[in-house]
Amino acid sequence: MSVARASQEQTIELLRYLQVVRRHWVLVAVTIAATLAAAVAVTPREERYAAEATLFVGTPPVNLDPNSGEASSDRLIGLSYLAATFAEMIDSYPVAERAVTGIDADRDPEDLLDHVEVTTTGTQLITVEVTDPDPETARALADAMSVGFIEELAEQEREQQAATGAYDDGLTPVSLFAPARLPDEPQPRGMGRNVLLGLLFGALVAAGLVLLLEYLDLTVHEAEDAERRIGLPVLGVIPDSA
Repeated sequence: MSVARASQEQTIELLRYLQVVRRHWVLVAVTIAATLAAAVAVTPREERYAAEATLFVGTPPVNLDPNSGEASSDRLIGLSYLAATFAEMIDSYPVAERAVTGIDADRDPEDLLDHVEVTTTGTQLITVEVTDPDPETARALADAMSVGFIEELAEQEREQQAATGAYDDGLTPVSLFAPARLPDEPQPRGMGRNVLLGLLFGALVAAGLVLLLEYLDLTVHEAEDAERRIGLPVLGVIPDSA
């Protein structure tokens, strides 16, 4: 009997919540519509292609210990930190400007930087990913960013050597390991995911607003509201003459 009574109370509570939502259905609809519109607005309209080039930090003379001729763990750790530093340097305006100029692309360097992602995973490899509406341009820019960084680094080294007078014929410890490949499919725009997230977020926001309004509203709408507020049963209800 207690189980049936508990189930009945849960059903009544659920119906009460549905009544609350029905009273504020306009607010719920507007909130969900607003979040759906925002989700659609932030979804990219144009298709973009991603191309990825890979750089290798280090050369055999740099990786090997000059005394033992074997790989040194300290040197390899140092090169991984150097790769992280290079990753930060690649994502810079001078490199982007050199890349755009190098392939004569009709792209603004600042806008290009918004679509460049440079990553390293604690190894000697650096990945340079560029997205663009044109797959050929995406591939060309990924290679140009990589090669442009190598040229920029070598140029800075030459300027520093000229300023100090200490010339070194050593190789710049970074090279293009794997050129970018032509992407054959655009990146997913994520419209379905964004719409679903917008719907869920809108439902949560709407539920929060409805509960807040219901908490602040002291108006007695139905007999159940009166019973819940005063803790006593309602003996009679005067019908609305309107």
